[in-house]
Amino acid sequence: LSTCIGRKVVNFPVQNYAAQIEAMRSGRLHIALYPTGAVGFAVNLAGAIPFAVNGSARGVAGYKVHAIVNADSRIVFVSPSFERIFGYTPQEAVGRRMLDMVHPDDLATTEQQARAVMAGNLQLQFENRYVRKDGTIAHILWTARWLPEQQLRLALAHDITDRKLAEQALRESEER
Repeated sequence: LSTCIGRKVVNFPVQNYAAQIEAMRSGRLHIALYPTGAVGFAVNLAGAIPFAVNGSARGVAGYKVHAIVNADSRIVFVSPSFERIFGYTPQEAVGRRMLDMVHPDDLATTEQQARAVMAGNLQLQFENRYVRKDGTIAHILWTARWLPEQQLRLALAHDITDRKLAEQALRESEER
């Protein structure tokens, strides 16, 4: 890595996520390995922009969906896992508007959140629903940030549909 970037690289073991966030914010930590679990949250909270995820022949590990959309919500890039969650291949998704796939009941709130992100607010833990290609509903947890120089929104989506269905089943069983 030192050869590639022309700078000295130092291994900086971080003992917890709070220390990792502080190291990123202070500029001491620029690369975080194994971006799974809360690391993705820490990366976004610190204001860092992830540019890679771990992958193998079995697929991408870490962020569930990595998406880049323009100011009009038109998709510029999505990771291969977009198809598993939304039903559209990356080739089918590029050029579509993400807002056109939002559940109608969540559209106004989602548009408001998109405007807040483009105003410079880091979006952490925003939940909404999307209508998949097959018509079923996907519950999504988003983390997003605006890249003003590129005029793009970078977002990380986590499919929380199973969790939402389990919560609903629990509520219904408690009501009986």
